[in-house]
Amino acid sequence: MPNGRAWGLDDDSWLFLCQFADRCEDAEDPFFLNFGYGSGFVFISSDHREGRFLGDCI
Repeated sequence: MPNGRAWGLDDDSWLFLCQFADRCEDAEDPFFLNFGYGSGFVFISSDHREGRFLGDCI
C-alpha cells in the first residue's frame, strides 16, 4: 500500500485492487514502467463503478 498518503482515498469505500512495481529498464519487460523507483497502486470503489490510480515514489 502507499506510504500513508492516498489522497482522495481517505474513507474506507475504496478497495485495493493491485500494485505495479517499478521495473526500471529491465530488458525482459514487454513495456516500460517508471514510478521513480516506487510503485503504482490501483483502487476500485466499493460499488465497482470507479477506479483510481496512485503512483508513489520512494
